[in-house]
Amino acid sequence: MAPDSPVLVGGIIPKVDTPRLKEAGISGVFPAGTRITDILDHIRTVEIDVVLSDSRSRRC
Repeated sequence: MAPDSPVLVGGIIPKVDTPRLKEAGISGVFPAGTRITDILDHIRTVEIDVVLSDSRSRRC
């Protein structure tokens, strides 16, 4: 299930919590120290997925 607006979280997040956050619909989990370029790459990928999904749903 993809949310209308992808949600990202970051900060001091225990690794053990990452799977549960993703199951809850969080698009990206970025622990402290994540490079900004990695976050931007994720955002670009999510943005492309949202655009493609939107264009497919309009065809139906």
